[in-house]
Amino acid sequence: MVTSLWFVAFGAMGEALARNARKGDQLFIEARVRASNWTDKQGEKQYDHSFIVDGFRFGAPGKAKREEREAQRDGEAPRLGIGAQGVSEP
Repeated sequence: MVTSLWFVAFGAMGEALARNARKGDQLFIEARVRASNWTDKQGEKQYDHSFIVDGFRFGAPGKAKREEREAQRDGEAPRLGIGAQGVSEP
């Protein structure tokens, strides 16, 4: 079974993640949980939780970032990896 957790980062922290994080990178996240309730168009009550990032630090680089660094050392133009939902530059 696959489970996804969505983390939300705003402002300068979100921008730093968008510029520097790549799919597969290890991140150590400090976050708080925010509960949301709403009623959808069909009148059903919906419940959701968001994880709001309060801080982070980078851990081990993933495959995409290792390839970028290797290309830079070899004098090639860097190849950007495919990012995780809005985390990577195009």
